[in-house]
Amino acid sequence: MSLALIALLCAVALWFLAIRRPSKRTHPSAERIEFWWTLSAFAAGMSFPALNIASVGSVGSSDLDVAIRLAPILAFGFIAVVRSLVTRARIPASGAWLLLAFGVLAAQSIQTPSPIVVLSFLLFLPAIVTPSRGYDLQAILDGSRVGITVGLVAIAGIAAINGPLVIGACRLDKCSMWGESLGPLGTGNALGLVVAASAAVSLLTTSSPVRFGVVVMSSYILVDLTSSRSALYSWIAAVGIALAYQLSKQTGRKFFVTTAAVAAGVVTASFTFLGWTGLDFTERGALWLYAQRLIEAQPWFGYGSSFWVRGGGTDGIQLNYSTHNLFLELLVSFGVVGVGAFVVAVVYACRAQCQLESRLFTTALAGVLCVMSITEVFSAPGRPYIMAAFVVFLFIAGASAQEPRSGSTRTGTQATADPADTALGRPSRTRRPRFLQ
Repeated sequence: MSLALIALLCAVALWFLAIRRPSKRTHPSAERIEFWWTLSAFAAGMSFPALNIASVGSVGSSDLDVAIRLAPILAFGFIAVVRSLVTRARIPASGAWLLLAFGVLAAQSIQTPSPIVVLSFLLFLPAIVTPSRGYDLQAILDGSRVGITVGLVAIAGIAAINGPLVIGACRLDKCSMWGESLGPLGTGNALGLVVAASAAVSLLTTSSPVRFGVVVMSSYILVDLTSSRSALYSWIAAVGIALAYQLSKQTGRKFFVTTAAVAAGVVTASFTFLGWTGLDFTERGALWLYAQRLIEAQPWFGYGSSFWVRGGGTDGIQLNYSTHNLFLELLVSFGVVGVGAFVVAVVYACRAQCQLESRLFTTALAGVLCVMSITEVFSAPGRPYIMAAFVVFLFIAGASAQEPRSGSTRTGTQATADPADTALGRPSRTRRPRFLQ
């Protein structure tokens, strides 16, 4: 057994112990559909990059492969939407602006239809059509913990079973401190970014300083193992955002996490315009310059999210590529109008609920999305990218509320005051039993 594999297994074990909840449960999260949606989003998001490295199964970029990859998330999302419609649904302000952004993509798809755009819209539906009382924030946090645990176990299992296919020689220009790379010859970039984003979410859901430190240490080992420089820089920035979130949570002031998230957004939007040459950042500079010329030629509505996958290669750009920057990618996909709608949707998501914890958590997620997408496109509307559901997770969190731990019933026919109304500061009203929701 190689030293790198031993380090990976130890890091996974430490991370698991740090995010594990006590066995005594006080919140029936598993009864909520948002728990299962979040679990599937992180489990699939972390597992598939590792499977891709090991070349296990068909996990390429074709329409069918993308549909298979998203199937569990789409299934739970469909159930969530149906439940919202049966009980009482609403379209929050963020959902309305998302509809406008997808309207731009739909107009682009009239001339060049793309099943991927449809799949992306279906993925976003639980964030567009939400329960009138909001999703349960605690169920979302618990779902992320379990989903990340499943993803970590999958990564460890795939690495242990497939050995040299997953952990092998480093690329000449980068390597981990263990002398080998999780993803031989630089193929671990996507996995490194997913691990970094999952680490950030774990840090946001951790209240103990000791557990926080253990997650930082263990996730650093895994990110370093992938030899991904983009993931390492993103991880450092995400840890900073998590610290700002914890500070805001302790002081009850949104200033710290908001400042961190806004700074992340400014860096993401401006980074590619700092005069880089075509050779900078492993030739990402050439993609940025090319994308900027495209945007200048058609700035208002862009070219559609399938632009990069329908090219004929005559422009010298490899198929299935992206601009490697979220801001540029959105401008190419749906122009200034679509980008404006998406940014407004994010702002509304961060301000949607009256409860401070939901707003802090969603704002932190927005900052994490930005730092993950400075030199990559981590998650965005229109295509699956690296972790398709992460941006949807942001909007679902924005439509959530923290239920009180006491006074709620799991099943039965007794009517009770709706805890979500209490959390949101609304007048109490009778609530149907949970099994009828």
